[in-house]
Amino acid sequence: MNFQGARLILLFSLYSLLQGGLCQFPPRYRHTVPHRYHRTPTNSPQRLDSVLRSEFQNQIRERFNEVEENFKDIINKLTIDYERELEILKNVCLATKTVYDRAIAFQAYAAGHHHTSVQEQRLTFDKILMNSGGNFNSTTGSFTAPVDGIYTFTLGYASNARCRALSTCPRLVVNGRNKEDSCEESINPFSYTWLVMLALGDVVHSELHPSPHNSVPCTINEKDGPTKISFSGHIIKG
Repeated sequence: MNFQGARLILLFSLYSLLQGGLCQFPPRYRHTVPHRYHRTPTNSPQRLDSVLRSEFQNQIRERFNEVEENFKDIINKLTIDYERELEILKNVCLATKTVYDRAIAFQAYAAGHHHTSVQEQRLTFDKILMNSGGNFNSTTGSFTAPVDGIYTFTLGYASNARCRALSTCPRLVVNGRNKEDSCEESINPFSYTWLVMLALGDVVHSELHPSPHNSVPCTINEKDGPTKISFSGHIIKG
């Protein structure tokens, strides 16, 4: 209901009460009537009642106007607060939509890094082919999940020619804990893919560690050979 409708209903109700005699004037109004109304015969009780009624209606009207103005102020304040909250919510939704619409993917490789199969090593990368979203740190070799979702990661490498079988196991580490090791026998080169569920802020990196299946030392990504270690990942479903 708008302000005008509410005002008409209230005024009509007050008018009905006054006309029906249901609203009695307090005695204090009697002594506020100008003294001249008591001196002349023309000031009949009907005339006096009309004056009091008019004064009372004026006071009611003034009071109603005050209430109406206060009500408008309250509505205006609530409207401003509502619009402010709506704008904040809109900005949050737009920011979330931007994160989900943005491609989350990376691909990096190590150029000239020397790794052997006799010690556990964390892999770092100095060449980045793609880092959409900027969530991969090549210095630490770690990826930080920007949103909750299902992610896939792939580690691929090749050893020197004398490593016929897999002698080094790839490992995916999430938040400092081993997610999964892969030490299956395989011929050179080797590639392994992990599918993991990550939460916002989870940190992932890859490692190589010695395999129990083969104790023959092998060189991974020889310094004098071509680049042979790559690490990539992307979000599948957010």
